[in-house]
Amino acid sequence: MKNQYTCCPWTLCLHTDLQGWECLDLINCGTAPDHFKNQHGITNMSREVELVCVWQGCGCQVTRHNYVRHVREHHLGHDRVSAHTSQPALWPEGESCSHRGGEGNMTAVESEGAGCDGAT
Repeated sequence: MKNQYTCCPWTLCLHTDLQGWECLDLINCGTAPDHFKNQHGITNMSREVELVCVWQGCGCQVTRHNYVRHVREHHLGHDRVSAHTSQPALWPEGESCSHRGGEGNMTAVESEGAGCDGAT
C-alpha cells in the first residue's frame, strides 16, 4: 500500500547549520521525518518545544510537533489538498513513480496534475 508521500519529488535539503552551510542531502516528503531526526537532531523533545526553522532564508518559529509539516508545505511544496500538482519532480537514478512511468535519473519531470498519491 502506497502512502501519500510515495511519489513526492526529491529536492536538496537546505537546512543551514551554525556555520551557514546547507545540508544538501536529497530528501522528499516521505524521507523528511527520519532525515530531520537523524541528521538535524529534531528528536527526543516535547512536541510543544518552539523551534526556529533554519531552512535557507526561513526563520519561522514552529512547534516541534508541526516542524515536519512546515518543511513539507513551505519548503518541499507539498500542499495538503493538491500535493505537488505544479512542482517539477526529481527522481534519483533507478527510481520512478508508477503513475508517471519510466526510470528516473535526476531529471525534472512535470507532475502532469497528479498529486503524490497519483490522484489528479
